[in-house]
Amino acid sequence: MPDPLAAWIAPVDYLGYLEAIGDFLAAGGAADALRTLLTNASSIDAQFGGVWPFDLTGDGEPETIVSIYDPASRPVEPVPSGMLLIYGCAGRTTPLLYQDTGRPMLQVKRIDDLIGAGRGAQIATVRSECGAHTCFDTFDVLGWDGARFTGLMGDRLQMPYPRYTLENVDADAALEIRAASGQIASVGAGPQRTTTETWDWNGAQYVKVGRELSAPEYRIHLVHDADDALLRGDLAGAIEMYDRVIGDDALKDWLAEIGVEKPQDRANLTAYAWYGILLANIRLGDAASAQAAFDRVSADFPVGAPGNAYQRLAQILWSKVQETGSLGAACEAVNDYANGDTTALDGLNAFGYANRQYVAADMCPFATP
Repeated sequence: MPDPLAAWIAPVDYLGYLEAIGDFLAAGGAADALRTLLTNASSIDAQFGGVWPFDLTGDGEPETIVSIYDPASRPVEPVPSGMLLIYGCAGRTTPLLYQDTGRPMLQVKRIDDLIGAGRGAQIATVRSECGAHTCFDTFDVLGWDGARFTGLMGDRLQMPYPRYTLENVDADAALEIRAASGQIASVGAGPQRTTTETWDWNGAQYVKVGRELSAPEYRIHLVHDADDALLRGDLAGAIEMYDRVIGDDALKDWLAEIGVEKPQDRANLTAYAWYGILLANIRLGDAASAQAAFDRVSADFPVGAPGNAYQRLAQILWSKVQETGSLGAACEAVNDYANGDTTALDGLNAFGYANRQYVAADMCPFATP
């Protein structure tokens, strides 16, 4: 039973809270009383910190979860330094079962039976780290493995300005993590698409089971989708998307949007799309359509015109296919050329560090091993 007369001995500094809290709980101090004490000490407020009694280990006795921040860091950092502490209960002792004193503080987002075990609980946490332009939030789930508290994520889940939610989206008892990204707040990152990931509990850890991209608004992103379709063998779908790259005036052109003088992104991506249609039709075995695509890229992007780099790739590809009858040999020739003359790569890689960066082998990804 909590002791309302339990003595609180205030520490001389912030680091002393770890021992002071343990002593207070060992003396029978209640979680509600501790929350009030720490709020009055300016280590918990409406945004950061808290105290929660919760049975995390499944033994029928509640642990005490304490989240506090360092008052000295609160006014000067977007997310202050702090501690996440978990105290057990063993007779009249309160062993410290877990501590995180990272910077910025580990924030508690939810405490519940997240994995559907039927006993015990887990803690969903977020650590937010901010740079000059953007904050990245790392999501974790902390759980008891029978001996200690450990992270339950199978891989790192980190996104810029995300929205993390825990939802039951399937038939099992475990909650799924839905992670929707925001965008990097820097022009240097280039145009971006939002991403929504689903992470599911597999009985041992949370693993990513799904990823959805927002519909492409920029021409370069539709190029990425078309290239992905080509690589996975969806040739008709790839051709349809390359056609949209060429003709869809509603798609945005990034370099023009940010005011680059004489932007060439639309010309480059249009020429590249014709090259992609040529490659797809070669894969389909449609020689007539391949010839038509080659004729078009040659007519529209002659020497000296923006986009001519992709006409050169098309020339090498189509000539080598006709000479050898081998797409693999043609791809080797294209990639060798792109490795020496990076003009085509430069045109595709002009969209900031948050976007795909092409290498020579991507120009014709069907070379023989």
